[in-house]
Amino acid sequence: MKPLEKDTGFELDGLDELFKTLTLDEGETIERSSLRLQIESAGYAIKRLKPGNGKLRFLAADCSMAFKELRYHALWATNAVAVYAVFDGVMHSDSLVGHSKIPYHSLKFANKVSIGEITPYVDADVRAVHQRLYEESKIFNTSIAQLDAEGVDIDLILVDGSLTTNIGSAEKGVKYPEGKAADTEFKRFLRSKKTVGMVEDSHSAGVAQKIGYSFTDILLFDIALDEGEYVVEKDNGVNICYVKLPGKKLPHEPDTTEPLTVRWEFNYDDFEKELAALAGIWQMEDDILHPQTYPLRIADYLTRRVKVNGILDMLIQEKGLGLKYRELRTS
Repeated sequence: MKPLEKDTGFELDGLDELFKTLTLDEGETIERSSLRLQIESAGYAIKRLKPGNGKLRFLAADCSMAFKELRYHALWATNAVAVYAVFDGVMHSDSLVGHSKIPYHSLKFANKVSIGEITPYVDADVRAVHQRLYEESKIFNTSIAQLDAEGVDIDLILVDGSLTTNIGSAEKGVKYPEGKAADTEFKRFLRSKKTVGMVEDSHSAGVAQKIGYSFTDILLFDIALDEGEYVVEKDNGVNICYVKLPGKKLPHEPDTTEPLTVRWEFNYDDFEKELAALAGIWQMEDDILHPQTYPLRIADYLTRRVKVNGILDMLIQEKGLGLKYRELRTS
């Protein structure tokens, strides 16, 4: 050890050697044909997308959340947004942006801002996750009821994230009121409507580990699949599809983008037609990096139009609520 003095610093010699200890293997050395055989030998069929088109009516929803643990209170605020859109394969003016074209029309939205407190102040961080799922599920169910009353049909529900993760999270949380409410609301629309979970970031590695690799399933199928191919894994009644979406033509260049491997989850078995349709719809949209389609991306964007962190800050200031000691410290 060394003397601790006012000009004490840290020596960072040897970083280059530390960097060399990381292999950071991205799969370049894996032989694809052998990998494909391993996947098929493990019981996973590699299939090719069929052409899909036609009219589809979507309801998507997302929910932003702010959560603050104070000295005596655990407070949350949410903005839940649902977006309805009809895809018909014809390019229409984007009514939200006003100057671009999208293959959707008849856009509608609903939102609800909510605020509350976790009581008793136990396992607050976990229960806040369940509260967010409840608020998102609630706006799905209220929007479905409103559209049904207007005689408006819905073909597909689009969920931000993994259906299997949400199911497991809600079921584990039923010992608290937030988890029980989330489980009830989430399963209500899941049982009544065809639902697709569009996963933005998947760290699942079950398939890869099953065949002897130590990276994520997304990377596994990104290496193994050709453009337009997919593999299905069944889990808890949900069909998890890993799809390698073809690259898109760039509007002002002769090149195309890199293919994008995504994880989309379906809560029903005869999903191939909708899977193909969603892949085709994604191909028509301008976005080149996002694994979710327009209605879900717009729902996400609209959640951020309300600054829920600011709502909580305003409440804390007006009520004079005590912060945690660590937040009172200035250094």
